Amino acid sequence: MDIISGALRAGIGRGLFQGDFEVLAGSDGEPATPRLRFYQILILRFGFLGYAPPLMETAKLEVQHMPGTENGCLVQVLNGKLCLETVHSFVQTMRQEQAKDLVLDMSGVSFLDSSGVGALVSCFVNRQHAGKTTALAGLTRQGSAVLQVSGVMKLIPTYPTVEEAVRSRSQSA
Repeated sequence: MDIISGALRAGIGRGLFQGDFEVLAGSDGEPATPRLRFYQILILRFGFLGYAPPLMETAKLEVQHMPGTENGCLVQVLNGKLCLETVHSFVQTMRQEQAKDLVLDMSGVSFLDSSGVGALVSCFVNRQHAGKTTALAGLTRQGSAVLQVSGVMKLIPTYPTVEEAVRSRSQSA
């Protein structure tokens, strides 16, 4: 018994009217089966059969340039989710970046998954091969935990604040 047939049986016993359904002819000799004309009937009257939930909101990641620092270190502020849905545009943006020293302010990253970790590693490695530096600053608890478990914190320099990251970039230059 599918969910609609079960709901119909329960609904008819709870006061739905035969006019709320239409009978569809069976195929290949199967008997005709009642189906709902409008699913809203069960929802409005009984609230036990609903539509599929709306699709999840698309993840977004904004990358904003912070005003320049005195030592030429570029700071980019990330806001949103660094996840499977956003890594492609993130990697493209990072590959175009020409600054010698880059600090990613991660304080606005609300979610980081393994795809995001891979994108950060890719950015770090590509920049390192080109003789450029990358550092992370302001990690959230979730971001810090993900990077710690993955071992990436041993690879990419991380700092508690953007100011400390910029200061360390200027000292290494």
